[in-house]
Amino acid sequence: MTAKTAKKRPTRPLRPHTRTAAPKVDTNAGERLDPILRVIEEDIVAGKMRPGQRLDERTLAQRFGVSRTPIREVLVRMSSLGIVELKRNQGAFVVELSSGRLIGMLEVMAELKVLAARQSARRMSIEERQHLVALRDEMAQCVEIGNMQNYFDKATALHDAICEGTHNAFLVESTRNIQVCLCAYRRHLSRILHLPLQTSLDENRNIVDAIVRGDAAEAEHWMRQQTELRREEFADLITLVSEKSIPAPLASAA
Repeated sequence: MTAKTAKKRPTRPLRPHTRTAAPKVDTNAGERLDPILRVIEEDIVAGKMRPGQRLDERTLAQRFGVSRTPIREVLVRMSSLGIVELKRNQGAFVVELSSGRLIGMLEVMAELKVLAARQSARRMSIEERQHLVALRDEMAQCVEIGNMQNYFDKATALHDAICEGTHNAFLVESTRNIQVCLCAYRRHLSRILHLPLQTSLDENRNIVDAIVRGDAAEAEHWMRQQTELRREEFADLITLVSEKSIPAPLASAA
């Protein structure tokens, strides 16, 4: 009996292995969206966009000459920063602050400023310290002539410079986000929180002098004294915000 011979199956030619191309990631997306985000932020700060105002995607897309997709991405980013509120089936709105959220932001801002004073006293360059002194002197001139608006503009620039002087990017970003949220309420809050110009100037002088000397503990002390809120002022804030006594025109306050 003969052995059965197994039939050999025909061999198929090997196909070259092809890999599916991974989707391309736009690493420059953030850089492209940042200018749009900053312009919208500046509009909110300037009062051109008020708390509770709807941000229309189509209008913004036409304004910036882009499609609605990048505008939607910007609004999502601003929502994550607490600047914009996204409402289902309604769209995006400039955030409105409840009394509790407003007070919470003021508390966090106060601590960030204290931290900024301490860090800038240790980290500022000579040029940055000289810039602080120049701003301090300009603020003194504003007090002499009674220019309140210009004084507050210089004071804002002073505290921005202190924050930048920390060379702490996360602290700078966090502070800016809170400032944008608070900007619409700034003038109204200043009526409660800001002391007379001369007193404010004296406090800022103490802060600047401590930072220029590199005395972190003293800078922290003076900044904390400036940012502390008394319990009565908290009560006033709660009452004013809960009664919605902040009129819309004040959104343009600096």
